[in-house]
Amino acid sequence: EGERKQVTVLFADVKGSMELLADRDPEEVRKILDPVLTLMMAAVHHYEGTVNQVMGDGIMALFGAPLAHEDHAVRACYAALRMQDVLRRYSEELRRAQGVEVQIRVGINSGDVVVRSIGSDLRMDYSAVGQTTNLAARMEQLAAPGSIRLTAETLHLAEGFVQVTPLGPVPIKGLGEPGEVFELVGPGAARTRLEAAARRGLTRFVGRSAELEQLRGALDRASLGHGQVVAVVGEPGVGKSRLFWELTHSHRVLFEKGATPPSRSPGGWLILQSASVSYGKATAYLPVIELLRGYFAIESRDDPRKIREKVTGKVLTLAPALAPGTRPMLNTCSATSRPTPTGSTPRAARPTTARRWRWPSRAACAPSSPTATSASASSTRAWTSASRRRSISARRRRCTATWTCGSGSRRRRRRRRHPDDLDKHRVSTDSLLTCQPVRGGRVCPA
Repeated sequence: EGERKQVTVLFADVKGSMELLADRDPEEVRKILDPVLTLMMAAVHHYEGTVNQVMGDGIMALFGAPLAHEDHAVRACYAALRMQDVLRRYSEELRRAQGVEVQIRVGINSGDVVVRSIGSDLRMDYSAVGQTTNLAARMEQLAAPGSIRLTAETLHLAEGFVQVTPLGPVPIKGLGEPGEVFELVGPGAARTRLEAAARRGLTRFVGRSAELEQLRGALDRASLGHGQVVAVVGEPGVGKSRLFWELTHSHRVLFEKGATPPSRSPGGWLILQSASVSYGKATAYLPVIELLRGYFAIESRDDPRKIREKVTGKVLTLAPALAPGTRPMLNTCSATSRPTPTGSTPRAARPTTARRWRWPSRAACAPSSPTATSASASSTRAWTSASRRRSISARRRRCTATWTCGSGSRRRRRRRRHPDDLDKHRVSTDSLLTCQPVRGGRVCPA
């Protein structure tokens, strides 16, 4: 028995999978496609969506069923942006390692469907039936590699929260008339429904004169140097957010010339805003993170270097004694629950790949002579006895690794020895090699 619900359906698959599968062993194809599917499903789960079908090189996901969300369209758009971000990073690493590029295309549509469970004693599937599902699949087929297409119904529900490029009426297979299609390019500036509504235009504010006078009185006392804390409490929907918005956008806050320190407001007030969002449960301390990002003026397009410059400059300007707290603030400001625009994937969302030992050339592994030793003292400093004594506590564990011996012509696998055990195996410092580290790897004597 089915249930009628309003949901957002998302389809995503790998473009050109047939060309990718051609002339490749199935095991090799599995190693390429499995991380792609894992990253796509992780993006859906991050925004509490449900992956109800995995179709070889693609997935189908539902937002709003079986878990109901009033912002299911926004969650689907953010999940699609997150998919493209993490897959773009994975494709770059895959291209450098194997010379293969992977691109996905995503289609999104919102509307009414009938959700139901189909299956037997051996298997149970959760599916959505209706024109909404078919139209989402058509959007995915129309999308270019690396892009996201959505319908006007989805944009109507997510307007203000996302940035789109209109593509005009597009003929859609199965429909008699062309439909409006949009390309999703990034997240919008709005974080709450009130901010999204303010961009479209708010109705005239009526009443609440007593509450506004109380807030203005607290504002006047704060301008005289007496700190104030005001809590606005009320039932959902009575206008708490609108009351706060009216205060922060009033003439007294924006244009009064009373405060001396410079700020974003012409009136001298520094306004910092932070709010909890329904899709931010996966990010700890999200309101605090957003508060710090607003204070340091960090934007979603800022790269790690730009974030470091803003945080360091602001902290050192306040007081040089706060310099030790710069690193924790950098780690906090780098976390985010919102998708980032193209080319600025958050560090937490990047796929991790195993690092392998990389062998230097034969010339780099030649035994060190007195001249070479003096010229490369910095590269061999890590293998002096003093450095070995300092790294005893950090290198207690044993692991299996590959070592290069002699001139590099022989390679064998042995168990890594503790630095204190080098003398037991008659390895003197004269036999140490002069090798430059290669991407963090080291070449050590057996």
